[in-house]
Order: sequence, then structure tokens, then C-alpha cells
Amino acid sequence: MKQNRDQKLPISQRNSSSRQPGREPGCPSWGMAVNVYSTSITQETMSRHDIIAWVNDIVSLNYTKVEQLCSGAAYCQFMDMLFPGCISLKKVKFQAKLEHEYIHNFKLLQASFKRMNVDKVIPVEKLVKGRFQDNLDFIQWFKKFYDANYDGKEYDPVEARQGQDAIPPPDPGEQIFNLPKKSHHANSPTAGIVTVKSESLSFQKMTQAFLCLIDSSQQSAF
Repeated sequence: MKQNRDQKLPISQRNSSSRQPGREPGCPSWGMAVNVYSTSITQETMSRHDIIAWVNDIVSLNYTKVEQLCSGAAYCQFMDMLFPGCISLKKVKFQAKLEHEYIHNFKLLQASFKRMNVDKVIPVEKLVKGRFQDNLDFIQWFKKFYDANYDGKEYDPVEARQGQDAIPPPDPGEQIFNLPKKSHHANSPTAGIVTVKSESLSFQKMTQAFLCLIDSSQQSAF
């Protein structure tokens, strides 16, 4: 009898009793994520160029460096692709340029991880700094996570963003090299040497003039 009652109910209500912890009401019906774990023995990695080309191809971005993954936006879109509805892309800052905006995106990613029971701890503080190795390690793990959870369904990343322009974040290296240049006069290491050298020359001239004066006075005395 219970089975017959369940068949008459809408699917959303029929499955309500078996809803997984963390799943929000109204979200599409997806199962929990498959967790993956990488070790130095089992880990097979892609090159930096191949991994960034893969990211651009899957979610239609134009990143040029692994470091630009520090904004967190790409990971948010990956989660929407793997588990539709587990994250709101409207809240994702695809044009993030500042660290607090990156943190905002990673908080959304953390929430989606929790919702899907993903065990991986996201090293947010390290990733948002834009350092190469930290971001490479995380995207290498995420590639394995993607392979374990992608079911082959079609996905249009541009349409999913609903018109949001996905502008790559500035290259962290450019932010460093574009700092105002220091003056080469007051703070130059050679400034003090030039000053000492000029003072030394002035002292030599004064000494020579003084000796000449003494010599001339001695000659006039004779």
C-alpha cells in the first residue's frame, strides 16, 4: 500500500524522506559526490599548459596562467556543471579582480562542497594569493574530482552564466611588476658612493691648494 501511495505523489515529495543531509529543498535531484584522494604515489598530473587549456575548453574561459584560477570562479562553474543547482552562478563574481572577491567565490565553492559532502579542504588563504604551485596542486586534484563525477551530460557554460562576462583575473605577476618604480637617486646603492667620491675629490683639491700656498709662502720667505 505504501508503494502505491508513493507512486501517486510527485517525484519531489516521493523522495523527500530519503533526501540526503545538506541538500536544499527545491534543488535538482543529484546524488552525493564521489570523493577522490591523491597521493604522491598514485597522482598523475597534467602540464600547466594542458591543465589550463582543459579549463578553458570545458567552461569557455580565456585564462592564460594557472595562477588566474585564484579567483575561484572557474571552480564554481565546474560545480554547477557536475551538480546542477548545487551553487548559484548569479552570486559568482566572474569579473573578480580583488582578493576579497576571490574569497567570496571560494566561500560559495565551500558551501557547494559541503552540500555535496565533498571531503576536500579548500586552502582558500593560499589559493587567493595567486601563487603558482598552490593553484596547480588544487586544479590537479579538481581534474581527478571532475573525471570521477562527470556523467557526460551536455552543458553550455556561457548560457549557464546568463550573460555574465567571464573576464580573467589579472596575472598576479603583473601586479608585482607594475608597482611604482623607486627613484634611482636618493635610494640608489651608488648614490652614497658618488657622494663620497665627490667629497674625496674636493678634499684632494683643497689639500693641493693648501700645499701650494705653503710652498709659495716658503719661496717668498727666501
